[in-house]
Amino acid sequence: MESDAGPFIIALYFGLHDPRDVDLFLGDLAVEVEDLATNGYEYNGVIYPCSVGNFILDAPARALVKCCVGHGGMGACEKCNIVGRYLQHRMTYAQPGVDCRPRTDESYARQEDPLHHCGHSPLEFAGIGMVSQFRLDTMHLVYKGVFLRFLEALLTWDGAWNPSADVTQTISDKLCGFAASCPRDFNRKPRKFLEYYKYKATELRRLLLYDGVVAFKELNENVYKLYLLLHAGIYILASSYLLPLFLDESDEFLASFVQYSANVFGEHFVVYNVHSLTHLAEECRHHGPLETFSAFPYENHLKTIKETLRSGYQPLEQIAKRDSERTELNDVSVERQNNEIYLFENHNDPDPEEQGNQFRRICVNKVTFKVDGRDSCFICTEGCVVVLQNIIERRRDSIVFVGRKFLDSDNVYDYPTDSSRLGIMKVSRLSDEHELFPLETVFGKCWLINDGDCFVSIPLAHSIPLLH
Repeated sequence: MESDAGPFIIALYFGLHDPRDVDLFLGDLAVEVEDLATNGYEYNGVIYPCSVGNFILDAPARALVKCCVGHGGMGACEKCNIVGRYLQHRMTYAQPGVDCRPRTDESYARQEDPLHHCGHSPLEFAGIGMVSQFRLDTMHLVYKGVFLRFLEALLTWDGAWNPSADVTQTISDKLCGFAASCPRDFNRKPRKFLEYYKYKATELRRLLLYDGVVAFKELNENVYKLYLLLHAGIYILASSYLLPLFLDESDEFLASFVQYSANVFGEHFVVYNVHSLTHLAEECRHHGPLETFSAFPYENHLKTIKETLRSGYQPLEQIAKRDSERTELNDVSVERQNNEIYLFENHNDPDPEEQGNQFRRICVNKVTFKVDGRDSCFICTEGCVVVLQNIIERRRDSIVFVGRKFLDSDNVYDYPTDSSRLGIMKVSRLSDEHELFPLETVFGKCWLINDGDCFVSIPLAHSIPLLH
């Protein structure tokens, strides 16, 4: 059984500005954390051991909670003792070849680096590892941080890398054209490229990991290769399947991105967020794929909390009452079993390839496939890309997909690695023959993107492997 409770409120802070007294802000939490770690949590006469796994915060919040310098300081890096330098009105960390010592909980407690510390956090006295238990949140660090900075440099900084108006319009037209094929897994569909500054973090994640692979082919070759370094490195770290296979390569890709981005855009490009990419693979080595310590679910829940407010009068009381009502309706500690499968939209094919009940839509572990549409592409365990034509539930309680597979496949890119190693392929020549694919052989769902005379198939990282 796996817990699927999701975020829930423990405490709220309300004020006209961010808290300035960290001892007052965190004092009660530190006492409670220490008590739970020592005595556990008692429920129905049973004492459960309790400990804090990770603190997931954006960079300014981490600096406040940890009592360390902010992301603009010379000693801002939270994972190593690199020293920044002020360049073109920003603190940069472009120092290739510098061997920096990693920070540890012990060195942090001794405050060995005077450039990094601003005081002592109450969490230190509660036994919290001030380095090991604080994650680098990818929502703010990568998508709203590094990738957004990449787009800003590309489009607003002056340099030889700037795309022409025609190239920019071509990219924009391609992105808008991709919207029709964009799977339902993405809440926000592709839109105009020049609206990048309005993109939400989910849109930036989608563009970095998926449709940018096709749309950005129009860019300068060196800039496109720089994008591919970031894309491949993050795509690997975002996948629970690819992570153990290519972790070290991902580390190399991201380190190369940091190095080459300074060559392309200038050393002032390598600010705190960009430098922190060099520590991201190590974070995943110990804590799993990026989404396991991302701020996305908490930011989504924060939106839900804000929506409960009807006015500015007694906001804490309003939220507490609405949250209490919601908790009574929905038990927080929901348990779910692996391989949840739901079938929808029964229909009848006059000439079925297999006997049994026929369906147009199926949901497997929260991943939806649907016949003839944007949710119909999948990749098999043997590596072939297939378009779904029918879903049949056999009488012996097994499910098969009926589909047509692409006969030709090739790499989409060969730098920094062959894209087919990551499951990303250029496919063409859809077979006329219908074949049967037992559900056990369906490896994951793909986004099938039209790329002129062929298609590009990109597996959705969260859907692989489909069956646990």
